[in-house]
Amino acid sequence: PGCRTCHNIHTTYKVEDYALTTTDPVVLDVTGETYDKGKSNLCANCHQSRPISPMPLFNDDMVNITSKRFGPHHGPQSNFLMAAGLVEIPGDESYPTGNPHGGTGNGCVDCHMAAPYGAQAGGHTMAVAYDYHGTTELSTAGCITCHTDEDALVVKFEDYKTEVQGLMDQIAAKLLEKNLIDDENYAKTGEISGKLASAVLNYRSVLEDQSLGVHNPKYVRALLKNTLESLQ
Repeated sequence: PGCRTCHNIHTTYKVEDYALTTTDPVVLDVTGETYDKGKSNLCANCHQSRPISPMPLFNDDMVNITSKRFGPHHGPQSNFLMAAGLVEIPGDESYPTGNPHGGTGNGCVDCHMAAPYGAQAGGHTMAVAYDYHGTTELSTAGCITCHTDEDALVVKFEDYKTEVQGLMDQIAAKLLEKNLIDDENYAKTGEISGKLASAVLNYRSVLEDQSLGVHNPKYVRALLKNTLESLQ
């Protein structure tokens, strides 16, 4: 994306040209909740779920899925920071009430635009990982404010990703077994129970978020464990 994606540029040729195009709070399309996290309000305008129709409830008798693209579509990161637009399936895992990764002053910006590693991560690259001699490394500049032990953080990060990917793989296997998704992870159309529709929605939402739950770690872990439990 170019500079104009976020900034007012070359309008008056004064310092205000560099201001963000908006920092107004954003009402999320899927739930009506308000996202208000400073500079990252700009991000939330696009990085949120589209309205989901029908929005399933776990206890619904039947839900009619009419499109293979059932779910949030692409880029629902703001929803994950706020734990909005997902189905909290009941189970053995309790859902946390807060999200440290969503409680930072400027949300997305604090992690994705932290002090840059050259032109590979942070800053205006907005990347949180970079290539280092053929190895993908985590950019921790936005993390060490809270996670002071950098080495322990990297280990914890990798262990968490492995755990979440394992849960996603198990859920995908169950959804395929029940003919609820296809080989490309799209939803199968037709009438299914609210319980099953909720599982499909949660799986496809985590898939589209693309952070493997890092945007809201404890919440996503609970969400996936309870989703898998419901399918078993």
